Amino acid sequence: MIALHVGRVKNQPEVFWRAPRVRCPTAAKDLGAKAAPSFFAVGCALAAVSKERVCRSPRHGRGKALAVSPAQVVAVSEKNKDDQRLSLYHRTGNVSPICQQQKEELARRAVEVAGGAPGTACTVDVHYSWACLERLQQARELGRSITVDSVLLPGDSSEEQVALAQRCAPVVFSADKSLMASDFANEGSRKNNCHFVAAFPVSQQLSVLKPPYVVLDGIGSSHNIGQILRTAYHFGIDSVILSQEAWQQLDARACRVAVGWAYHMDFHMAHSLPEALQALCAQGVTLYAAEDSASSEEVRPHAPRDSELWGLVLGHEVSPEVLARCDFRVRAPQRLSGTMNVAHAAAICLYELAGLGSQARADPTATENKKGLVAALL
Repeated sequence: MIALHVGRVKNQPEVFWRAPRVRCPTAAKDLGAKAAPSFFAVGCALAAVSKERVCRSPRHGRGKALAVSPAQVVAVSEKNKDDQRLSLYHRTGNVSPICQQQKEELARRAVEVAGGAPGTACTVDVHYSWACLERLQQARELGRSITVDSVLLPGDSSEEQVALAQRCAPVVFSADKSLMASDFANEGSRKNNCHFVAAFPVSQQLSVLKPPYVVLDGIGSSHNIGQILRTAYHFGIDSVILSQEAWQQLDARACRVAVGWAYHMDFHMAHSLPEALQALCAQGVTLYAAEDSASSEEVRPHAPRDSELWGLVLGHEVSPEVLARCDFRVRAPQRLSGTMNVAHAAAICLYELAGLGSQARADPTATENKKGLVAALL
């Protein structure tokens, strides 16, 4: 998979100082990617990729062709704001029977498109922000299957923004800012943001995910989950396993905090997290549990350095059953006593386990690369 950035600021691509793994060979070829250098930055190159072609790598072989005909744009006013198709966008209507029925139908359709079995876990939510919509479309053009039901735009959206929305969904709604603010603005979003109903993520089979892994056990904050996902992705990790409790927090807010990079990642909801970890152990995966305790060792790079067979288990309090499946208990080094935020501890542990910390200390030329990584995470 190649991570591309089509940002609002021109000529400012997100920068990777560790080459991301190319998971979509067809897309890499079309974008002119050669052997991955140690410093890899790709900017607004997606325009060169044909919108009718679908990347069918072994990992994303279930991708479907994108519709090329532009979606209709429906103007929303006081007269038609109660249109049932807008039910999910209303502040007060998201728990109504109509909304629940729409969610169930959209989830069923998304699971079917993704090739999942009936009953597969799928989250339907109203996502928001232009950055998220851009990265969602990038992920789809790289072959990922993400179902978007509709997009709701502020009335003063630019032609480019409207065109982006039309590529993402079969129907696009447009409402002026006052109506967006009074009836449709999500908590945490702004009235000048776009909103879109998406069925994401769809839980995948554990066998589809590739190491290294991030494992989330019972994290109850969507903000923390979003921060962890954003950091993990920039360290080259895109496989995430979640407990049922953590899955409930993998919502639109988490995707927004991750600035849309979550759409480029793979997720598995484990009905039994200990059993899922046992399956990883059987495949030779080394599991590290991040735990701030006296018995934990300071985190070090995973060995051997060229192996990706490892996973980091994170949680506000990792359950004893999960800890029993882990090979090591590690902690982030710190000078002061006290508990560190789980997202901050995750960033330090992932950085070290991936070998980036030791690489930076050993390589005197890594200073500029570190600056690039910091800029990418800001």
